[in-house]
Amino acid sequence: GVKIFGGARYNLGKIKSPLSPTGDGGEYFIEMKIPLLRGAGINEKAAAERQAFLGEPLAQTEFQLTRLDLILKAANSYWDWVAAKRRLDVARSLLDLATFRANAIRQQVQAGDLPQIDSVEADLEVQRRRGNIVKADRDLQKASFKLSLFLWTPSGSPAPIPVEANVPSTTPPPVVLTDDQAQAGQRLALDRRPELEALRITQDITRIDLDLAENQRLPVFDLALGPGRDTGFGAVGNTVKAGVNLSVPLRQRTADGRIAAANLKLEKLNLDLINERQRITTEVLDAVSAINAALERYNVALQEVQLAQALEEGERTRFQLGDSTLFLVNQRERATAEARVKLIDVQVEYEQALAAFRTVTVQY
Repeated sequence: GVKIFGGARYNLGKIKSPLSPTGDGGEYFIEMKIPLLRGAGINEKAAAERQAFLGEPLAQTEFQLTRLDLILKAANSYWDWVAAKRRLDVARSLLDLATFRANAIRQQVQAGDLPQIDSVEADLEVQRRRGNIVKADRDLQKASFKLSLFLWTPSGSPAPIPVEANVPSTTPPPVVLTDDQAQAGQRLALDRRPELEALRITQDITRIDLDLAENQRLPVFDLALGPGRDTGFGAVGNTVKAGVNLSVPLRQRTADGRIAAANLKLEKLNLDLINERQRITTEVLDAVSAINAALERYNVALQEVQLAQALEEGERTRFQLGDSTLFLVNQRERATAEARVKLIDVQVEYEQALAAFRTVTVQY
């Protein structure tokens, strides 16, 4: 709040005041105004500068929020892409079964061992499964295009669209998330989440407003000091002028209003901080619940696949022995495929819940 400036004064001729005349070379001086109450330690410019410095880490929290959101979207798109490829594999295996059986039945019909209607039904199933492959392949293409939006080369250009060969052949089986991991995740989230840091920085910015408003309630009491030198004919040499400026306002409505506004904003930010901590804790617990629920569903779906495969093999054996129909065999194969697709979807749901947990706990 200290102000320093310089100047020159020429005051020649007959002057009534004995303090006013200068030598014919003029008086040159430096003056300083030093605030002792209002403006001391903080003023509008100093407050604006401090708040501007705090704006840099505040902008960084926005960047971190955008980054976490982008990573979560990319992870979800990745697992949707993996799931689409595995659904296509299931559809292809179904078609291979149907094609092989249709050829075998066609030979048996030609040999007179089976009626012609069985060959028609087998060919119909082949066409139905070919249609499913077209749909599954289109779903994979859509997932690939969506995933490619998140893929970039180090030079900043878009990376090539991922292909089927890029899909991992296997993924680790789901595992339970322990209570210790859940508690550690809560601690990480409360320590690292950028939303909490943004609120704390906003509190610091508001406290600067409060400090400035409280300072504005003080009276103006400035010390003025002006050393100089009078030069030329009739000069007195070195000069010093000093004094104080005192101003006491009668009403402080503007400052009082700013103080009240800053206090109310700080109170709101304190409540927002409590609410945000609770929301983040709930997010972590929800992600943990989603992970463990997906694990339970995965175990159930895995048993469903095993049972469906057993029924499929049994029905196929009965058909070979002449004790079943092609319609039932097709139904059993479809049921197995549906169970396999359900298992794929549940595992992807688990991986996406795990990605959400890593995001809300800022482990990326």
